[in-house]
Amino acid sequence: MGFGGIATYAVWVDGVEVLPAASLGLTLDDADFTSRLTLTDRGRPRTVAVDYELLQGKVSQVRKSMTERVVTVRNAKGLPMEIVLRADGEGAAFRYRFPDRGDGVTHTVVSEATGLTMNVPTDGGAQFTLPYTVQKPKYQEWYVPRDRHTIPALGDATASPRGASFPLLARTTGADGEEWWVLASESGMDGTYAACHLAQPVLDTAARQVTYTISFPYDDEALGTLGPGTPQVGGAWQTPWRFVAVGAPQLGSPRRRSPPTSACPARWTTPPGCARGRPRSAG
Repeated sequence: MGFGGIATYAVWVDGVEVLPAASLGLTLDDADFTSRLTLTDRGRPRTVAVDYELLQGKVSQVRKSMTERVVTVRNAKGLPMEIVLRADGEGAAFRYRFPDRGDGVTHTVVSEATGLTMNVPTDGGAQFTLPYTVQKPKYQEWYVPRDRHTIPALGDATASPRGASFPLLARTTGADGEEWWVLASESGMDGTYAACHLAQPVLDTAARQVTYTISFPYDDEALGTLGPGTPQVGGAWQTPWRFVAVGAPQLGSPRRRSPPTSACPARWTTPPGCARGRPRSAG
């Protein structure tokens, strides 16, 4: 717990801090879980099995194990929120979980305070982001601005005032000054939470750090109102995973921290004139 009862997380690798402390928490329509929190249960680490199938990527079946710890906090009203933390040799992931209050009331998620803080290298580092725009479908923008053909430094504003779509790939440094690559995204979407993106980065020049925060879609996007107020909490409920994969000095192809999205399952498509059949994973 940080100053003012703020929950934070940091990522360490072999005793070295790779990602500095960043904020955790979210706000419901009737409860604030971003500050004045009290730690009530640190939980105990346990090994959990992860087993699921991927339709795209270098492997078709993922079988691995991760270390999990469930931390419980209570807000100023005494309401509980669980933070599910997982980590393995490729990175870390977390999600928020709310036990059933037993009142039968559905509550709305108003905002999310989850952040991602990185150290800015002396040479400026690098970040690859897709501008978050309404004009084009998401994930179809350019990571590197075509007008300059240069790689943005870590902390540079994206080409869109609305921020950046997931995923984010960045070159940063750990507390020891060594170079690290960080890949950040979300996973495990099940239709109960809006697909989110990253707000414009906030650069702290004095501390030489940059922070990204989670942002909800805007109301003027297609298919109805997708902004704050869409995700709802009714009974026992949990958010999608937020995950960061870390690697040094080069980032390979890390596997997902959780199963792929179930709300919109992937289906193979066959171009006209091609033979149908189930593709096989390469590599």
